[in-house]
Amino acid sequence: MFVNALLVQLALASCVFARQIRQQVIVDNVFGRGVAYQGRYLDNLEAFLGIRYAQTTGGSNRFKAPIPFQPESNTVNDAVDPGYPCLQNDNGTRISSDCLKLNIWRPQGTTADAKLPVMVWIYGGGFVAGDKDSSFAFPGGLINDSIANGQPIIHASMNYRLGIFGFAQSRYLKHTGNENIGLRDQRLALEWIHDNIAAFGGDPDRIAIHGQSSGAVAVAMQVLAYGGSKPTPFRAAICQSQGPEPGTTGNYTRNAQAAILAYTGCDRFEYESKEAIDCLRNIYGLDLRDAQNATACQDTCEETTSGAGSEGNASSAPKTPPCRVCLDGNLGDEWLPVVDGDFVPDAPSQLIAQGRMADVALILGWTAQDGVPFATGNNITAQEFIGHYLPALEPPTVGKVLELYPATDFQASYRPNGTLSLSVEDYRAAQIMRDVAFTCSAVNFAQGLSKIQSPDNHVYLYEFNQTILTPSLENHGRFGWGVIHGSDIAYVFDNLDMYLKPDSRLKKVNITEMDRSLAHRVSGSWASFATSLEPSIEDKRTLQGWMPAQFDGENLGTYVIGGSNSGSTGEGSPARESVLKERLLERCKFWNQDEMIVQMQY
Repeated sequence: MFVNALLVQLALASCVFARQIRQQVIVDNVFGRGVAYQGRYLDNLEAFLGIRYAQTTGGSNRFKAPIPFQPESNTVNDAVDPGYPCLQNDNGTRISSDCLKLNIWRPQGTTADAKLPVMVWIYGGGFVAGDKDSSFAFPGGLINDSIANGQPIIHASMNYRLGIFGFAQSRYLKHTGNENIGLRDQRLALEWIHDNIAAFGGDPDRIAIHGQSSGAVAVAMQVLAYGGSKPTPFRAAICQSQGPEPGTTGNYTRNAQAAILAYTGCDRFEYESKEAIDCLRNIYGLDLRDAQNATACQDTCEETTSGAGSEGNASSAPKTPPCRVCLDGNLGDEWLPVVDGDFVPDAPSQLIAQGRMADVALILGWTAQDGVPFATGNNITAQEFIGHYLPALEPPTVGKVLELYPATDFQASYRPNGTLSLSVEDYRAAQIMRDVAFTCSAVNFAQGLSKIQSPDNHVYLYEFNQTILTPSLENHGRFGWGVIHGSDIAYVFDNLDMYLKPDSRLKKVNITEMDRSLAHRVSGSWASFATSLEPSIEDKRTLQGWMPAQFDGENLGTYVIGGSNSGSTGEGSPARESVLKERLLERCKFWNQDEMIVQMQY
């Protein structure tokens, strides 16, 4: 989410496959038609990389729902090359339209009859960046911890389309069933995994999907998909730092797309028309990616954006659209799911209220300072921030928000030289933003799900309160940022050492034995949840004492992960007071009122 801000963990997104590679391994009889996949041993894992699940998205397939790929019967298919990420903002030219592929990792020696539980990762990145092969989400630590815990898992991940390539919106696309195609990519990959994972030793009846930031938005949208009316290819979900996203029913995506139409000259056709989409379809892929970059919202609008060339029907000189400030544009989160009457049959909040979703188990949580990177550094007050981020709020409502988050609840932070790092108003805005975007809308989703769950399914809530990123943040002058967005990823995948590599671009990362111990337990809980639908097992190396959510309790039954007060927030626990000061029940009741949800646009 919000890629215009500092996302330290995305700096680690280098490919992980330059490791020592040994002999090959083959999985046979996939699809039940004698199809085999030839993968590789990597360290002590078996990896099947770059398995194609859909046809290329280039040419006439651009802006179309994914088309399943069917390999020929009785063939051996290489699964040793991960392939390229989908067209996107942050990956230079190492991208491709032929990107709809997935990876499968399993413990060495797994047999076809093993029936291991499966975890499937959906990456974040604001729906404009990311891929299945980022080193920060390398699953080796997660799998090895699951083996050590006696609950071995298989792990998978997929590429899906991003930005305008995955989330374009128009009446023509809606009528042809081609909106939300990034989400449809994910769904097709999940169905592929469900239908074929048994050949790899996985259990199709024990699949858990997990994602962080916009990946967590995607996880929530998969739970809400089709209003719960179609079979669900997973039984559990984990949302890290988001659920359904505020802004989804707004015009942010349409504004971003209109800017691209203007920049490329495709605005000579009416926005909603087939001709406008055909015009964009005929632009060379990298040029359309560059047009998206050139027209993206800016932190400030002091400079204008210059044009860039394109091909096909849009070969006329590009125009420079009016600059759009990210602070006024959902903080830069512009490419979003849309109500299409099919995959997303109604506003997410309405689907939640009506109980129209899949009956699955859920872990959902946030980091203690999720909002700090996105709501600070603007030199504005919390009231001014609200005016930009939530422009639909009426003045009396803004007053209520400020009363709910009084300045006296916050303290400024300073650098060692005495200069101000973050002001009271910075922290105030960051807490408001965290609760709106990462906490309360997600809690609304979780509470709605809890009302339709079967007896074996539960909701578990957490707040993450530990990070290895503080020394690196302070090295960049960012003192007092706390446990920021993305801090949890290193612990979930237990790949802390990835952050120490010379090419990680992080400096002075400090990993303690406490961090390593917590990573073992967090990854153990995630794998345990995939295995048994319970994140806390007494005789396993998991987080202990984690109970299902209590939506009428002061702390909502939130479990604190990490920090000096880790654990349950039950009566008398050390974690209780640390969470009580956040006034979760009171604040989320306010944000989750029907009239507030309308103004939050989801």
